[in-house]
Amino acid sequence: MEERSAPGTQAQASLSRFISHAQNFEDVLLWRAVGHVASGFYVDIGAQDPVVDSVSLAFHERGWRGVHVEPMPNYAAALRDARPGDVVLEAAVGTATGTVQLHTIPNTGLSTLDDAVAHRHRENGFEVQELHVPSITLDAVFAAASSDIHWLKIDVEGDEYDVIASWQDDTFRPWIIAVESTRPLEQAPSYAAWEPMLLAKGYRFALFDGLNRFYVAAQHPELFDAFMAGANVFDDFALSGDASAPFCEELNRRNAELRSEAERLHGELTVLRAASAEQRLEFERQLNKLQKVRRALDVELLGQTRAAAAAQVQVKTLRAELDGVYTSTSWRVTRPLRGARRALSAGGARSLAVAMVRPIVARGMRYALARPQLKARVMSVLSRHPGVLVRLQRFAVRAGLASSMGAFEVAKGRSLSSHIAQGALSLKATRILLDLQRVTKEEQD
Repeated sequence: MEERSAPGTQAQASLSRFISHAQNFEDVLLWRAVGHVASGFYVDIGAQDPVVDSVSLAFHERGWRGVHVEPMPNYAAALRDARPGDVVLEAAVGTATGTVQLHTIPNTGLSTLDDAVAHRHRENGFEVQELHVPSITLDAVFAAASSDIHWLKIDVEGDEYDVIASWQDDTFRPWIIAVESTRPLEQAPSYAAWEPMLLAKGYRFALFDGLNRFYVAAQHPELFDAFMAGANVFDDFALSGDASAPFCEELNRRNAELRSEAERLHGELTVLRAASAEQRLEFERQLNKLQKVRRALDVELLGQTRAAAAAQVQVKTLRAELDGVYTSTSWRVTRPLRGARRALSAGGARSLAVAMVRPIVARGMRYALARPQLKARVMSVLSRHPGVLVRLQRFAVRAGLASSMGAFEVAKGRSLSSHIAQGALSLKATRILLDLQRVTKEEQD
């Protein structure tokens, strides 16, 4: 026994507003009647597209499942892909079994088994093709159902009588039956031939919506009141924009514009993403280059740091070695030799001789000056050599041995040359005087 609430309450499990996909709001009327059934079951004869003009899609979205019968191969394949959990029978329905000829009109819902209907379509300019398809009875379709059938829809483009006539087993009792009841693409009624069969099976006519006639099984009289009016504002539904009906043309046009705009924006987004990806790749390439340069610089800096540290260690070692040389005994002992070497480098051998004679002369003068008797005797000798006396006196002043001419002053006006010319000096004294003159002249030069 199925759990149900009162008809018309539309106790929907997961979706709020009902979205109608059907051509003439058939799904709205059926939902008003049996929307209270949880996980119901449907049978759709002539199902065609899984979305466009579909009576069953809104039910499938709310957890219902069912059987679709569709002889056109392309529509049957689309139904299999779009309706997981549903049964799809790729066949026609009628009293004949085996293979029948189907008059197909591609990309429409007008394909039919009725020769007269196919002839009218040709006269109206449609391209009609022939296709052989399998045919089964309505009893065979019902046998594929797994539970009570809550609604049955029949839309077979003029072959409704043959479909209903193939229903012989009254074990199967759909709660509601909806049958397209006008001639294809016309408003002329076409139910007179087949309606008596439904009434004889205990079904009561409930509503004509301008295209379909709805019938309620005698076992479910509580559903009859759901068909007191056509689909209206109180059914709280919205159009999907997928239906082929004229009242959806504006909505379909707007949807097409939106789809076109969406495709354009998607194309722009694709271009932007590609550009962004290229920019990201270029950024990554530049970043990799910078990272390589940084690693090279880090290696170079590390090498320079290590070289600087090694140089500092070497400097410290050399400083320690130099300090050891400066404090060594050999360095102190060889100090005079370094002085002589500097003197030789500065003035040559002559300057070295002068530098060696000066301290000897200074010591001799200091010795004589400290002894009055010796000083008197030296002065007596030097008085006969005034030139020598003058130069010795100047040397004594520079050496700090005498503050003025003092005891070394001699008479002016007599030159050394006159003493030598007059023969006043002995040969030895003359030689000494000449040597002193030479030395003095070399010193001045």
